[in-house]
Amino acid sequence: MRVILFQDRFAGKVRDGSKCQTIRKTARCKPGDVLSLRRWTGKPYRSKQEVLREAVCTGVLPVEIRGELGIEWIRVNRVYVDGARFSRADGFACSTELLDWFSLTHGLPFEGEVIMWSNGAVSGAADPHTLDGPVGDIERAYCMICRREIMTESGHVCPSCANAPVSGTPSAQVAGSVSDSEGGRE
Repeated sequence: MRVILFQDRFAGKVRDGSKCQTIRKTARCKPGDVLSLRRWTGKPYRSKQEVLREAVCTGVLPVEIRGELGIEWIRVNRVYVDGARFSRADGFACSTELLDWFSLTHGLPFEGEVIMWSNGAVSGAADPHTLDGPVGDIERAYCMICRREIMTESGHVCPSCANAPVSGTPSAQVAGSVSDSEGGRE
C-alpha cells in the first residue's frame, strides 16, 4: 500500500471523489498499487493521519506544465491535454488556478508525474485519463497549423499555437506532426 498525503485544501475533493489524480515530482507507485490517500489532522509528523479514501492506481504518466510568455499548456505522456478538464480532475477550478498554484509552489516549467486512480463506486465513472480516442466529451485531435496531437473539448483551440483543431486521426497528419524532441522525454 502506498501512502499519498494531501494538503487540507484538496482533502474534501479527494474524499468526495472529484479529485482523481495528483501531480508529483516523483510518483513512487505504479499501476495496480493500492493507494492510501491521506491528510494530516494537525501539524505534519506531530499528528495523526486521516485516511480520506483508498483507491487503486490506474496510471502513472509523465506530465509537463508550462506557462511562459502568456502561452500556457499541459502535456501528459507527450500529448497536449485540455487544461480545463485536466485541472478539474486535479482538484482545481480551472487551468489558471492550477498554473498559478504550480508557479508559486514548484515554479514553472514543471516536469513530474501524474498519478491517477479510479474512484470506483463513488463517482461511477470510467477512468477519465485514457488517452486513446474519445473519453466523455474529449477526443483526440490534430492542430491544423502546427500538427501537434492534442486532446480537446469541442470548441477549444490548440494550446501550442492557438488555432482550431481538426478532429480524427489522419495518418498523414500524424506522420507530419511536430517532433517532441525539443526537450521532451524520449
